[in-house]
Amino acid sequence: MFLAPEMVCLESLQEYVQARKLTSRVACNTGNGLQLIHAYYIGMMGLRYRTAAGWNVLWPSQYAYLLKQKLVSWEDRSSWGLDIQTIRDKNKADGLVKLATLWQVVWFTLNCVTRKAKGVPIAPIEALTLAYVFVTILTYAFWWRKPKDIATASFVDLPVMNEIQRTAFESLSMETTYDTDEENWKPSKNIAWYLIARDCESHHLHITPD
Repeated sequence: MFLAPEMVCLESLQEYVQARKLTSRVACNTGNGLQLIHAYYIGMMGLRYRTAAGWNVLWPSQYAYLLKQKLVSWEDRSSWGLDIQTIRDKNKADGLVKLATLWQVVWFTLNCVTRKAKGVPIAPIEALTLAYVFVTILTYAFWWRKPKDIATASFVDLPVMNEIQRTAFESLSMETTYDTDEENWKPSKNIAWYLIARDCESHHLHITPD
């Protein structure tokens, strides 16, 4: 954030677009019940499904596929850990905390503007900080509905699928290296730059016959 704040802002935009894509994809299957907070949670790898080898990440496109194929029902969201109260309970920052942070940013900006207008000098470090204000506000705007620092996922069992459905479902996985039980494995810090962009491509989501 300090070295390249605009990159963080761009990532927040990508995640916002991903969340909006998911809500629009499944709107007719959820009665517009899936909101941004749900979409963000799923995009944060908040859902994991059981396999013979362990637990795999359930990606947004995969969840949309299950809904569109009527393999899962939105009415069962509580058992999938997608109840809003459950997600909010895992959230490490509510709207009040975010508002307080934004108020600090706005107050600092107004303070600097007022001092400049009265001819009071501004320190170089303060001038540098002002450069971060715009991207900080944008970042917070895109991440306003995103839960913060959720460390625990929801673990589910997949519904029964035929061979065609299973193949289509697995083809929507974004990154197989996330599905590993290795203790010392760590994901690449920049992996979201291509994962989110790929997940936003609508042509990856298609319906297969029963």
